[in-house]
Amino acid sequence: ERYEASFLVLGFVAVVKFIFTAVAHGVEVYKRRLRLRGKAMKNLRAHMFTTMLQMSDTARFNFDSGDIEKCLDTEVEVAVTMVWMRMFRFVEEFGGLLAKLILAVQIVVGLKASQSTAVLLACIPIMAICASVTFNLRRRQILHLYGTTFTKEENLMAFVIMSVAATPLIRTYQRGWHFTRAFGQCHQSYNDVAFKADASSAHTVSMFKYMFVLVSGIVTVVGGRQVRLRTLSAGEFLVLLRTIDSFGSDIISA
Repeated sequence: ERYEASFLVLGFVAVVKFIFTAVAHGVEVYKRRLRLRGKAMKNLRAHMFTTMLQMSDTARFNFDSGDIEKCLDTEVEVAVTMVWMRMFRFVEEFGGLLAKLILAVQIVVGLKASQSTAVLLACIPIMAICASVTFNLRRRQILHLYGTTFTKEENLMAFVIMSVAATPLIRTYQRGWHFTRAFGQCHQSYNDVAFKADASSAHTVSMFKYMFVLVSGIVTVVGGRQVRLRTLSAGEFLVLLRTIDSFGSDIISA
């Protein structure tokens, strides 16, 4: 009888996992059929195209040659893909974090009241608070570096467009070597700032990982002690540990 009950429990877990996978697939297909990315790019490009047609010569003079067309081509896609669509992903990640928080709290609440229970119960809120504080402290620096990177790239492209327009003069006065050296300096300046921006972002992620590994280690020690005292089953301990680790990974990816 005990074997049959265990078999039924395992079968139930397998069926539930399959159902969750099917539901997640259905939601993904439904979201894909909404074509949010294509609709957003169409609307934003249509708005920019209409604005471009209504621009006066004075307003157009404020932009370099090809800037407006470049915005329609690449900047719109970057804005939609890297900002607008990421907000939907953030909402999905937040829903997953909330579900994992509920699961972890449900497991810990079932334990007897003790200091170990309080430690386990406080792990996820501590992870969220540490991530929020770290991000807020480093946000301004990262945004400044990426903003500077964007400006350097725009300056580099403007220099290329200007050089193309001035090609006859460059050949006439034999200043190609001068412009080549200037291009290399502009690109090196862009590379330096881009490296600093990526390095700062990577350092922030590394700080998150170290904090989450520390919390996971605390959960391992405290939860293992509860398993040894038989107040927490091995299965519940594994689920709790996996939930904590997955919670940290979701925060980093979000």
